[in-house]
Amino acid sequence: MANRMNDFVLQQLLAENQRLKESLESCRKAIPISEACRTLIDYCNDHKSKDMLVMGDPTNPYWNPPKDGGCCTIM
Repeated sequence: MANRMNDFVLQQLLAENQRLKESLESCRKAIPISEACRTLIDYCNDHKSKDMLVMGDPTNPYWNPPKDGGCCTIM
């Protein structure tokens, strides 16, 4: 009896898992890596004056300013 209940619960969980996978795949949009990189670089360039993670804090004594002509390199 307990084995039947376990099988029933397992089947319910598998069906719910499949439904969730299909829901996730239907709303996820795949984009080329080149487009994702360009979007990330554009975001960094647009927000570098407002985002401390992009530029850092010049008032911090350990701040390492970017070199002239250098830019963020993404692998």
